[in-house]
Amino acid sequence: MNRKAHLLAVSLGALTVTLASACATTRTGGSSSPVVSSSPAALSGSATAPQLRLGYFANVTHASAVYGVGEGVFAKDLGSTQLKTQIF
Repeated sequence: MNRKAHLLAVSLGALTVTLASACATTRTGGSSSPVVSSSPAALSGSATAPQLRLGYFANVTHASAVYGVGEGVFAKDLGSTQLKTQIF
């Protein structure tokens, strides 16, 4: 692959990632928190604590998940939300 084609591929990839991440977060009003859709349990009035299910690979490609779970960063920041992990 020549240098121009490589630069074009990298630029298009970066643009795609940027656009996808911009579309993935929805904001309401003046809030800086993303909107999270309610789960069926939350809609039914269930008294169980919310749960975050996190699946990741235990290698360098998912280093942020490996570090966050291993050091307890996610569990601490989630507060009363239960963290359930699955390594693939």
